[in-house]
Formats: sequence, C-alpha cells, structure tokens
Amino acid sequence: MPSIRSYLSEISVNDIRTVDIAMHVSIEPPAEDITMRADVTVSAPHSSLSVSDDHDAHRLEMEFTLEVSMYDDVPGATIKRMHAKVTNWIIVSCEDHGRDEPTMDLMLRREALSLCYSNASAQVLQMTRLSPMGGFVVPPANPDELLNTILVADKAEEEK
Repeated sequence: MPSIRSYLSEISVNDIRTVDIAMHVSIEPPAEDITMRADVTVSAPHSSLSVSDDHDAHRLEMEFTLEVSMYDDVPGATIKRMHAKVTNWIIVSCEDHGRDEPTMDLMLRREALSLCYSNASAQVLQMTRLSPMGGFVVPPANPDELLNTILVADKAEEEK
C-alpha cells in the first residue's frame, strides 16, 4: 500500500497572503436573454528565486494577480457587469535533490502560480456570492499553460 503522503507535493508553501482585493458589481441585472462574456487575465510581475546557504534548497517569492470581468455580449455595446481583482503574495520552497536552478525555478513557479490562481479564484467566488449577481466560478486553469502564459509575458517584458 502506498504511503499516505505519496500524493503530497514536495514543495512547501511557506506563506500566502492576499495583498490587494477589489470588486465591483453592477446593481442593474442584465436582461434575461443576454449572453454574458467573461475575460480572465493573470500576471506575475514580480518573482525572485533564492538558494539556501548550503545550496540544497530553493525558495521562490512571487506576486500574482487575477483579474476577472464579465460583460453583456451584445453587438455594438459593451456593458461591464462585474470586475474583480485579487493580488496574492506567495513564498514556496523545495529541496533541490540535485536539480539545477532553471529546473527549480520552473517547478516552483508552476506550483506558486497554481496555488495563487486557485486561492484568488476562491476569493472571487466568495466575494461574488455576497453580491446581487450571485457566485461566479472562475474557470479552472491548466497549470502548464498558466506557467507558459507567464513565461511568454516575462520574455516580452524583457525584450522591451
């Protein structure tokens, strides 16, 4: 029988905090025959990787922002019905077990992004449940595609 801990990640979450949170919901309900459109954007403009003094563990600090907006999907008109923004700060760490720094960076960033996305999504759901619009469930993210989106944005920023 496998160990009960075999499903746990080797990455430790040292800290995760919400550092900014905001929401606006229109008090006017949309017409019943209106199709809603949602935009979800993510950013992680600040991250830093550090190595322990004995070089056997890596630690990553990251800021992550999730923004969600819902619009009436009406030709020729854009009416924003909801906007939410959540920014989290996370610190994750892991022993390197002989892995190189670029591998550790990708591994830690992927985990940090996934955790922050899930945390921020839950906060959006919680906030919207208290609003006139009712709960909005942010679509789940593919962790690999989420990491790729952030890496592409980082590369574009470096090329400026």
